[in-house]
Amino acid sequence: MQQKDLAKMFVKANAKFFRGRLPKYRVVFASESTMGAKDGECLQDRLLIRVARRLQSDSSQLRRTLLHEMCHHGCPHHGKRFLAKLKRLADLGEEWATGEIKEYLGSPTLNHEIQAIKSNLEVLANRSQDPRKLDFGVVEMCVARDFGYSREEIRKKMPWLRSAWDEAVGKSIEKKRRMTKFLRPGGTSDG
Repeated sequence: MQQKDLAKMFVKANAKFFRGRLPKYRVVFASESTMGAKDGECLQDRLLIRVARRLQSDSSQLRRTLLHEMCHHGCPHHGKRFLAKLKRLADLGEEWATGEIKEYLGSPTLNHEIQAIKSNLEVLANRSQDPRKLDFGVVEMCVARDFGYSREEIRKKMPWLRSAWDEAVGKSIEKKRRMTKFLRPGGTSDG
């Protein structure tokens, strides 16, 4: 399979399984050094889907990987919205999607999701000029969007989110303080 065939496969799959609603992604083969052990990845902010070059000769696995990555549009993690998209694929005859749903539901997804949320909070705090001034409602909306929940669901399912945010803010402030001290003339990396 060639690069141009990937683009055609995306267009057909978008029409058939996503009602043509996904924006136009650039779909490329990527090297092992880029992909590591992953078969694919969806870089939503760049409208780019990468598929491992090693799948070029396995059209069935390549197709599954592309469809899986297309499901990540609008839901970067394997949460509720992502699983709903997989279910739609399964309902439309993609039997492999049923197996993936069972895999994700049977795995320690909640722990992975909690760790992913905490990681996202740290990134958000680090990117903010002063994370103490960031309205917590914005934080809730970011988590809701990224993990496919409503703000109400976030509040019910994640009562620990506020304390996790406070912890992320504390780490970010300490990190910035250390960096400022290090960069100051005469500053050292010793604590």
